[in-house]
Amino acid sequence: REAPREILRVRGKALKDGKAGWTTVKDGLSSEPFLEPARVMVCKMSTALTSEFDVATCKPLRKLEAGEMVEQLEPPREDAVRKMARVRVRCCGDGKEGWATLRGNAGTAYIVESAGHHRCVRSVPLE
Repeated sequence: REAPREILRVRGKALKDGKAGWTTVKDGLSSEPFLEPARVMVCKMSTALTSEFDVATCKPLRKLEAGEMVEQLEPPREDAVRKMARVRVRCCGDGKEGWATLRGNAGTAYIVESAGHHRCVRSVPLE
């Protein structure tokens, strides 16, 4: 008798077109998964996307809204003078790149890492 195959499925929503449904993470036949954790961050509070690291000399590019997703491009850097952490990011929605405040001088978290987002690495249907 053949042992049952373990199939791992999740409910999700595609960023590209907003369609929701069930998809397979791992099918039991292949050792390679269809999805892998994505290195994205989510904006928790509205903050500015700027042209430079230094907030004193930068120009605002646009506003990041709460719930917006960004991809981290560089490790976060501390601004010792202003006691804040900033990170270089790319917006998932429009592809714009710039610097955003990760943590403000009072310790407020503006952008946090997301463990709930995955990236499709092989073609898989969304049912």
